[in-house]
Amino acid sequence: MHAPGRALHTARVGARAESGSAAGASGSARPATCEGRVRSTPRTRADTLCRVQIDPNEVLPPGRSRETQIRRDARGRWWNGADEITHVLLARAFDSWIERTEDGRYCLKNDINWAYVTIEGAPIDVRACKLARVGDTITSCMLVLSDGREEPLALRTLREGGDGALYCTVRNGTMPARFDTHASMQLADAMLETDDGASITIGGETFMPPRVDDPLA
Repeated sequence: MHAPGRALHTARVGARAESGSAAGASGSARPATCEGRVRSTPRTRADTLCRVQIDPNEVLPPGRSRETQIRRDARGRWWNGADEITHVLLARAFDSWIERTEDGRYCLKNDINWAYVTIEGAPIDVRACKLARVGDTITSCMLVLSDGREEPLALRTLREGGDGALYCTVRNGTMPARFDTHASMQLADAMLETDDGASITIGGETFMPPRVDDPLA
């Protein structure tokens, strides 16, 4: 992969080109090509994720590395070294490009390339919970994630971390996600406090999230 500065510049070009359209319904920028041009034909996210294969054992040409100084902190902010990435569409694009390699490390992956990044805390945030109701009964919960995806809550993956926050597992069981304050307050509508703790009932199923030492595991 290009040096971090070049990779960041290329992604920034793609994000800047999207600024007029708010990057579509998902809120993420389309990946740029190696030459810094945005592809004229929009791609679906599924197509994007399938085009590049992540191979941690791949041997790169001399002078190239997949290591970068790009990181996402525990508050969901992106950094390139000591510089915060404040470009909104670029940050959203990075959120949508987070993947996990076979060696367990996190990376950013678009349809042309991938590179390792550092993730502090959960790689994904739950930004909102869309609760469906029939009368007074909550029948389902759809999660709105920081990577632009929406997916149903896997109720039995809920757990409470030592920080008091709720976590769950998303992306077909591959990544942990942390509920932000707004999403937690929305999920509270499905919560019942008892002497034993708080249980959550959705779709006729009740589950009491356990407190765990490492909610990211």
